[in-house]
Amino acid sequence: MKKIWIFGSSIIITFIIIFIFSLKNYNSTIIASICSEDELSKMKQNLFYDVELEVQLLFDGYEIPYDVSNNTYYLPVTNEFSMYEEKIHLLDSTQKLFWEEDAYMLKIDSAVSENHAFTIYIANDEHYKESSIVFTRLPMMSLNYVEDPIGIVNCRMDLFDPISKNGQLVITRSYAYQELRGQTSRQFPKPNYNLNLYTDKFAPNDESLLGMREDDDWKLNALYTDKSKVREMVATTLWSDISNSTASPYDKGFQMQYMELMMDGQYRGIYGLMEQMDFKQLSLNKHQDILYKGVSFITDENRTQENLNLQTEYCGQMIKTGSQTLSEELWKPFVEYLETMSYFSRADMKGTETSIYEYIDQHMNIENLLNTELYIQAIYGVDNAYKNQYVAAVLDDKGSYVLWKTPWDLNYCFGDVYDDENDRLTSFSMESYTKTMNKYMLTEQLFNIGNKEFDDCLQAQWRKLRNSILNTEYVRELTTDYISLLNTSGAFEREQEKWPESLETGSEKEMLKYFDLRLEFLDEHYLIK
Repeated sequence: MKKIWIFGSSIIITFIIIFIFSLKNYNSTIIASICSEDELSKMKQNLFYDVELEVQLLFDGYEIPYDVSNNTYYLPVTNEFSMYEEKIHLLDSTQKLFWEEDAYMLKIDSAVSENHAFTIYIANDEHYKESSIVFTRLPMMSLNYVEDPIGIVNCRMDLFDPISKNGQLVITRSYAYQELRGQTSRQFPKPNYNLNLYTDKFAPNDESLLGMREDDDWKLNALYTDKSKVREMVATTLWSDISNSTASPYDKGFQMQYMELMMDGQYRGIYGLMEQMDFKQLSLNKHQDILYKGVSFITDENRTQENLNLQTEYCGQMIKTGSQTLSEELWKPFVEYLETMSYFSRADMKGTETSIYEYIDQHMNIENLLNTELYIQAIYGVDNAYKNQYVAAVLDDKGSYVLWKTPWDLNYCFGDVYDDENDRLTSFSMESYTKTMNKYMLTEQLFNIGNKEFDDCLQAQWRKLRNSILNTEYVRELTTDYISLLNTSGAFEREQEKWPESLETGSEKEMLKYFDLRLEFLDEHYLIK
């Protein structure tokens, strides 16, 4: 019996020595192996499980985004998945990485779209830890807190980008400062953020992110109020198409790209990474031009004209002066614009039309005016007729100006309206497709009051937009493509798990039905009225 015990013990000791030897001789820069059930069983018998085992799983030298709460790594994947094997590794060379045998290894596309989690094991000579890894087709941004005694930065950003360069996963790292943005979104559990990038010397860091412009100033849009997660993306694409169809550098939209966000070890869901609307985006001269941003509607409280030399906000507008010193003169273009609009509040407009048309002819680009307001009507952007709109005053050397309008913050559109009784402050209304937004809309006020030249111009522009960009087939195609992207990336399912109250599968159908009815109404309104 003693000989049998000794023989059995020697076999176990021999196995442990061989197992540890095999661990030590594995190249840690390559995915170690796919373990069979038998191999995993032996590992679990001979090593101690340690949930606190410190692990840093890297891709090409960068930490893979990790959610502490569910012990899961998230890594964007390109079509060249086979190239990943040599780039996934561990920082600690004494640790080895093993993958549990999984049929999904042979069907990565299905694994991604089904939000499938692969099981991995990290082991050293004595301990092992079990974790999961999920692959996504969307970019993933990781923001991790860092201490900065100067107070300029508060996090480090790593952006894993699988879309900008075909077949390659590009990783951009930068120091950054992130802060909450938006008046309404601060109330939500999933808020919006401003993100400013910095170098390690604390200088602004211009980077091109996800194929968009090079800049240090970015917006993270939580898309929380949009239960379809495609409304604002479709609206953004439509305006970008319309503005880019003109020849003017001042008539430009902005881009937004989907991504997923990890913040300090917590998965935060789907976000839209957005370019900023500023002097640079609109090709403005900081030493001469002026930019106004609509942040609220006109009220008795914000209407006062006292000391415009010091006021950065007036009538719901925030002024951006570039490199110029704030003065009442810089407010002049917008004050005159408001005076023109004030004609509409008069009981009798008779006799004022000539002044309005003269103002538009001298101080507005008619194509931009028509495009902006017809677009807002088409998507029923109830929050964009005055608020959530940029107005750029482009000045010439003689001081004369021309205004250019750009809608912004397009979350209330395609039937979604503000509702303070809803947790998301949003509800859907099919009734609003029959309404026109008269207040603040110059085109709506002037249409069909007796100026044939203006009416013909408006109707011609409506036909042009309807035959190109503002048509149901194109919007349906965009919507289908964006829904497919979110589904096949697995992000839609993860968003539903994280924020179930903010998402509803199939809500894009009501959006498309709304748009069909809205266009039918506007066709009759503009072309038959």
